[in-house]
Amino acid sequence: MDARALEDGGLDVGLEVIPSRHGRGLLGWMLGPVAGYYLAPEGEPSLYITGDSILTDSVRDAIVRLQPDVIVAPAGAANMGIGGDILFSVDELVELARLAPADIVYNHLEALDHCPTTRTGLRERMRAEGLSDRVHVPEDGEVLSFDSPSKHRPRTRAVALQPGLQKWMTSPLAGG
Repeated sequence: MDARALEDGGLDVGLEVIPSRHGRGLLGWMLGPVAGYYLAPEGEPSLYITGDSILTDSVRDAIVRLQPDVIVAPAGAANMGIGGDILFSVDELVELARLAPADIVYNHLEALDHCPTTRTGLRERMRAEGLSDRVHVPEDGEVLSFDSPSKHRPRTRAVALQPGLQKWMTSPLAGG
């Protein structure tokens, strides 16, 4: 594999890497550093893809500071049976939707056995919280379109993520 760091301007779009965590405690540490991406193409809605994350201060800060037009976040509340959720819990999804300045798309539902959150349950919770007008929970294969770019385009900043000791320790287990 020829992995390379993604840098601002590399795709002809404004770009920022948002560091986060894929779980809590020892399990989160073992899963290593993760990142989401904020993309701001000229003339298109800005997009923040959170990546496999939990709700961290860096995620909150990015949403408040960058004001993305669309956020895409995994909503399965994945749990390996130890160490808590390794993706946003349903309560964190509610907070995330409250922070979102515009549309939010929840994906990663009903796909894996360790993701207990269902589309129906998530839609019902968002409706009960009064958030269903901006929250989208698509069906498999459903196509969503967003075409209202904001005029706000914050300056992005570079963040370098380096694999830690956990990647060195766990890579032999993954065959790497």
